[in-house]
Amino acid sequence: MVSVRMVTYNQEKYIAAAIESVLMQKVDFVYELLIGEDASTDGTPAIVDLYQKKYPNIIKVFHRKKNLGRKTNCRLTMQACRGKYVAVLEGDDYWSYDLKLQKQVDYLERHNDIIATAHNVYCIDKNGQPLEEKYIDYPMRKRYVYNRHHAMSLEEIGHSASFVYKNIKYILNKEQWKAFLCCELNGDFKLSITLGMLGQVAFFEDVWCCRRRVFEGDGWSAETYQKNLCYSLFNAYLEAGRYIKAVFSVDINTPYFLYCMFLHTNELALKFPTKENIVVAQKVNIAYAKFLFNRIIDKGRYHLKK
Repeated sequence: MVSVRMVTYNQEKYIAAAIESVLMQKVDFVYELLIGEDASTDGTPAIVDLYQKKYPNIIKVFHRKKNLGRKTNCRLTMQACRGKYVAVLEGDDYWSYDLKLQKQVDYLERHNDIIATAHNVYCIDKNGQPLEEKYIDYPMRKRYVYNRHHAMSLEEIGHSASFVYKNIKYILNKEQWKAFLCCELNGDFKLSITLGMLGQVAFFEDVWCCRRRVFEGDGWSAETYQKNLCYSLFNAYLEAGRYIKAVFSVDINTPYFLYCMFLHTNELALKFPTKENIVVAQKVNIAYAKFLFNRIIDKGRYHLKK
């Protein structure tokens, strides 16, 4: 019924808690836990192998021969998911409620018009303590329904560790599934957009997961900690527009998103003229100029054809 997708790299301190939180789930259906182990150099491989030997009917580990990186490891693990539904949990996070999967699956089974469910998460540090407000990247939300409007506004549903969704490889056609896998967007962002374009997502107020932010090591939080991400976001908005057009034949207001990022980046550089902010602003300005130039060229070609 459910494939739980987990990716991990150098998370020996946390991976056992993540796996245990899956195994503690009280459900009346069969589920599998698929672990994409990305050639860790610490004790992570040994830990996941111990769990696989103990629970061979539930856990399957995919050991990568070399480090593939987050996106590729995630994509390959996603492709292996066979369940009607897919749940997501990274190796340094954990579920805090033993009926989480049952409740989300029951809701999906009762509501055919809902493609996915999600919920609130607690943000904690490496020691399991609550983070200060400034480090919380997914604030608490009231119950609501995420839909195509939100997706086309490039909003995210919430943290991926809260997702249980209909397996989209059974919904998208062959060309769309290939485009989804090839898209270079961040996995959480891409999944949010895709689910919103395909249907409605029910978001619950309940807090059934702890999302760990570790600002050291090889994780996403450490990689992006105190970094200026404006250039990355600019390219993400550009890629999102291309992706939605290619897969769903819908144009979003890409020029508006890029213009907002252009303004924000330059305001940041003027207000805080650090070397990094100035360099990022230069990159965004060049990218924005190229975007505008290409639009002028494309419009010229269109009028010539007419």
